[in-house]
Amino acid sequence: MPQKKLSEKFSLDRLTKKQFKLLRTSFYTIGLFVILGFITFHVLQIEAKTFKNLSLEQKGAIITIQHFSGKDHTNINLSLKLTDKEFEKIDQDDIDVRVIKTLSPLLREKGNIIAEKEELKERLFRKNETSRPNGSLVSSFFSTFYIEQGVLRKITDDDIKNIFKTNKFKTKKLTKSDSTKLEAGKPLTSENLKKDSQFPKDLIIKSDGRFYITGANTLHPIFSKKLLSKINPDFSFVSGTSPKEANMRKMQCEKNPEIKNLLCKTSLKEILNSESNVYYFEIAGIQQGNITATEIDFETEKTFGNYFKRLKELFW
Repeated sequence: MPQKKLSEKFSLDRLTKKQFKLLRTSFYTIGLFVILGFITFHVLQIEAKTFKNLSLEQKGAIITIQHFSGKDHTNINLSLKLTDKEFEKIDQDDIDVRVIKTLSPLLREKGNIIAEKEELKERLFRKNETSRPNGSLVSSFFSTFYIEQGVLRKITDDDIKNIFKTNKFKTKKLTKSDSTKLEAGKPLTSENLKKDSQFPKDLIIKSDGRFYITGANTLHPIFSKKLLSKINPDFSFVSGTSPKEANMRKMQCEKNPEIKNLLCKTSLKEILNSESNVYYFEIAGIQQGNITATEIDFETEKTFGNYFKRLKELFW
């Protein structure tokens, strides 16, 4: 008799409406958490990305590394495999490794300063007889284009967000008569930011309070904002951070005796506010010939904000 009463007590038929709703809600909640957990750990995949065999360049006493990436990674680990002799000799406190995320044209040797109105006007309207200067985003026939040395380069909304990550860059209307004066060129995409040689020409960049204009593998300082405004009062620009010592982040380095390498770590989350397409490293205290292998690990912190950003990348 007691067993029969017990089974009757827990029969679904005898549940009140309130108890049934509570039980159903619990099942739905558990199922939702299972789905969200699957999406978080298997679909969004905020994990470390590793790149090996990096290109090194010796510049005097400093070794430089440039790694092109449009992604913002907050934590960076740089591993330098050293020769046995060099590993035993070096003191990790004497090694200085710094990194910054910047725009690749800001790493170029600076060209001559453009100080005359006519010289700047000639650059901004080179091969361009329209009212819109080179380096502008324009809309025409339901599409958006970037004007580069008199050539219209079509660009999608997604690539606009990736290349011109700022509300300071305005899109202007291109008249029908002006559109006939410009040639059609290759589309401008985010892929062009993976090599400095393909970086958009005629782009105005602001860095450390100064303005520059990009050319074919050149970067020319512009004398003043006032000079730019005389030719184009509502000019657009992107902001970048130059790799001056004050701007670069010093990495914390430690020797690993098991694999004879130098592991350097840092976080860049405080200095990822400007437009950028390249991670730039400077290494002092080691000669290039004493480095036998290199590796970079990029990590993104697993925060709600970063998961939401990844979700937008996948579905928006």
